[in-house]
Amino acid sequence: MTEALDREESSSALLRSALEVSTLLASEQEEEAVYRRLSDIVARLFHAGRVAVILADRETGKARVAAAVDRGEPVHNLSIDLEKYPEIQTALRTLQQVVIDRAEDHPRMAEVRSQLPDRALSASILVTPVHHDEIARGVVFVRLEGNQRAFTENELQFCQLMASVAARALQRADDFAVVSEAARRDGLTGLFNVREFQRILRDEIARSERVGVGCTLLMMDVDFLKQVNDTYGHPAGDRVLKSLAASLLRHVREIDTVARYGGEEFAILLPETGGDRALVTAERLRDEIERIHHEGIAETVTVSIGIASYPEDAVTANDALYKADQALYFSKNRGRNRVARFGPVHLLERAGAENDMPNTALRARHDSSMVRAMRESLGNLATHGQTLRNMDIIATLATIMRARDPRALNELREVSSLAELFLAHFPVADHQRWAIHVATLLRDIGKLAIADDILSKHDFLTREEYEVVRQHPVIGAQIIEPLKGFDTIVPLIRHHHERWDGRGYPDGLRGESIPMGARVVGLIDAFHAMVRRQPRSGRPGDLDYACNEIRGNAGSQFDPQLAERFLFVVETNCDLIATLGPGVLPYGTVAKTATSGTP
Repeated sequence: MTEALDREESSSALLRSALEVSTLLASEQEEEAVYRRLSDIVARLFHAGRVAVILADRETGKARVAAAVDRGEPVHNLSIDLEKYPEIQTALRTLQQVVIDRAEDHPRMAEVRSQLPDRALSASILVTPVHHDEIARGVVFVRLEGNQRAFTENELQFCQLMASVAARALQRADDFAVVSEAARRDGLTGLFNVREFQRILRDEIARSERVGVGCTLLMMDVDFLKQVNDTYGHPAGDRVLKSLAASLLRHVREIDTVARYGGEEFAILLPETGGDRALVTAERLRDEIERIHHEGIAETVTVSIGIASYPEDAVTANDALYKADQALYFSKNRGRNRVARFGPVHLLERAGAENDMPNTALRARHDSSMVRAMRESLGNLATHGQTLRNMDIIATLATIMRARDPRALNELREVSSLAELFLAHFPVADHQRWAIHVATLLRDIGKLAIADDILSKHDFLTREEYEVVRQHPVIGAQIIEPLKGFDTIVPLIRHHHERWDGRGYPDGLRGESIPMGARVVGLIDAFHAMVRRQPRSGRPGDLDYACNEIRGNAGSQFDPQLAERFLFVVETNCDLIATLGPGVLPYGTVAKTATSGTP
């Protein structure tokens, strides 16, 4: 009677567990969660000392414990040596259950008997293969310890059910992996797509920052692919793209990442690679691509490449993409089939391209209102020999700034009026007056190198974004430096964010070591920012607030004597300055109404 009750109770437990398994089959749980649940069910039901779902790697021949319960404790992700488990090898090879009643007596365990722990010598072992389409994927391993009993027929069948659940979970994982991989890939070339590449780039820059290494981004554009499509048809253009993708994969390292970034654009990430090495790599890739013969296409297909490196050129993923793209446009505007590394000169080329004007034409086709504004502003200064010769260059740079930000014209007029007002009361030679005025107008030219999503951000900047913004005085100086006749302006732009107490940037200059003109430009820049509504500040322009801030920061942020003189000019002309706004201060009116008797 007792034995019959035990059998009935065991059958009832198996039935309940079978129902639990059916729930698992219908669930959307992740693969690893299914394995853990299976191990728990079997360990509880069989009172087993060890239950494990073990997966075999068909390529390496190794195996890992995906989930297990060992004497009541969960275990997972352990590697195992199959040479020590002949019973598992047999199940994987034959796709049949392997049953061992007593390990110490079974001939299959003879070679490994000496390696078994004492508790396993008298154990019964059941190994059930997990397979799909006649391919072994792993096993469900059960070991009964201490009770010296054999497995029942119901238990053998139940483990078969467990193995089918594990196989179903594996198949579902495989299907998901296929779909997931397809979502990460470009359908034509098989390369990573834009979204996946951007994720990889962000991760790599974060890793590079942690370990203190650099990485480089290449942006590549196929030259004249539209002509190939128009002449030979889009299938021919598709063949070109697939051929180039295959060539790129053959000629980069395993650690490099290649992606199709757009219709005819590719992106390549080179980890642990500086700009100089990347330049060599890019030239090699360009040369290899130029050598490819495309069947049915008479013309040689070439590419243009732009390069930007972390941390030399950029400190965020968006910044790197923006600057590599600028370098790419430089390559294309200079004739294509060439490589360009990011540098300040590319900003002018890119701006010309965005205006649908080559750089040579841009000088002759400025926005007329901008040219007139610049001429009127600088014409109020005493004539300086270089002024007229460089007027077109200044207007070109201002036009580029306006192309990036339509508000630039009004802001240039406003800061020009402030500079004119202050310089009318400041004893300085004419050539210095001209340099300070021009530097005030062009102080933010380096922001052309900063991505729009940072400049237009209304929330507070992250540390990385702030570091990007802090680069703009250096980049601005690099843009201006090659221009003949602007040598006195370069240090004023570079150092206009230095502080009197030495806590500014980019070089941490202090006190009198900061060029006097840079101190003036910085003062005007700060005042103008405070009287206008600025992104992220949440504070409307306020003249009293700006004056109090300058007074409170004299001797720390600002040159105290300059601050005193500047405040005198502002406070004696407050009615005029209070009207500061788009187009309110016409050129020439400020100097004429300036108050005499400055300190």
